[in-house]
Amino acid sequence: MTNQLVEKFLRDDLIKMIPRNGQVVKGKLLFKQGPVVYVDIGLYQTGIILGAEYYIARDLLKTCKIGDEINVKIKEVDTKDGNIELSLKEAGEEVLFVNLKEKMKKGETITVKIKGANKGGLIADIDGVPAFMPSSRLSVKNYPKVDDASPAKIAQELAKFVNTDMEVRIITVDEEEKKVVISQKEIEKELLEKNLENYKIGDKITVKIKRINDFGIFVIFKAEDCEYEGLVPSVEIINKENLKIDDEIETKIINKEGGRVYFSMK
Repeated sequence: MTNQLVEKFLRDDLIKMIPRNGQVVKGKLLFKQGPVVYVDIGLYQTGIILGAEYYIARDLLKTCKIGDEINVKIKEVDTKDGNIELSLKEAGEEVLFVNLKEKMKKGETITVKIKGANKGGLIADIDGVPAFMPSSRLSVKNYPKVDDASPAKIAQELAKFVNTDMEVRIITVDEEEKKVVISQKEIEKELLEKNLENYKIGDKITVKIKRINDFGIFVIFKAEDCEYEGLVPSVEIINKENLKIDDEIETKIINKEGGRVYFSMK
């Protein structure tokens, strides 16, 4: 390796080590002095958490001991006092959202506690970040079954889930708005595809009618003790005029694709 390349690598490494505004780095808590916290951020640099940043993060700082490693965000490299000003709260949020995006990317299943409900869906949080699950993202089993689609009745049905735990997946992370959207649908679809491996085209199955419209009948069926939604297309229906909601009918599987199952009454 030439001297020029060695110099370039050393220079690049040095540049990476120089603190920059907005950078999140690992630091080591040195000591506290009143409303000021001193943090070793490497390369013989010391940063401080003070003023509003100290009061915002003081509850977090209460759990930290001298020598603890913490994530901090550099707010200002060179203040008028010559200090490197740090934020503990902003670093925590940034690391948290990186982790949330990683969970979303990997399709990880996480457990959340439902803290509230409204006519649109369920409210939870993930490590302090507000999380919302629209009712359309609930599993078939948990979807509010309300005949007249009354917002008040839907909210009443959804309120039953408050203080319960639910397994969900993250489908949207909005760092700017500091919120996420969660869903049960992806878990349900994956489980359905696995369960349906035990069924084949032509298998007969009893289903319950959920709703009827011009292009077919939406039905509920069970596979391995789980409840799912399927469709009987109009061309596969017999005596549609005699059918009503909650009727149980005998069908056979004619197709399985895209996480949906199609049935025939013929």
